[in-house]
Amino acid sequence: MNADAFDALRAARQLAPHDPKLNELRWLTGETLRRLHVRVPSAGLRAVDPDAPFIGGARFRAGLAPAEAAPGASEKWRAAAAAAGPAAWPIVLRIVIEGAHIKECRRMIPELAESWRADCVVADRLRVALDRIAPIVGVTAARRRA
Repeated sequence: MNADAFDALRAARQLAPHDPKLNELRWLTGETLRRLHVRVPSAGLRAVDPDAPFIGGARFRAGLAPAEAAPGASEKWRAAAAAAGPAAWPIVLRIVIEGAHIKECRRMIPELAESWRADCVVADRLRVALDRIAPIVGVTAARRRA
């Protein structure tokens, strides 16, 4: 079974080793970012007439039409990239969107010669970026009632 690397990080609790709830929140942030990524390229597609008869394929979901949802998705995507920062955003894209393993991102940290140190920096940048992106994509921890 070829599991996705980001899902494997969640299963091994490597997104937050000492806090299972934070581990789940960071994974949920990544999953939300994946869904957002799917909506972003739809801005370039031609508009579809909603009154046209249905001829095979998938039906539209309730809510905004893809052409109307794409600008909002693009804005969130740009905000997420800005929040993650230029050092972490390529790591987020590579691991969360493309499904790469942490060790495949070592070359993004050229200043460290030891592979284990580079892996630690990659993992740390991923964690911090996911924490910064969470409020932008709408992932927040539920407040406990006292």
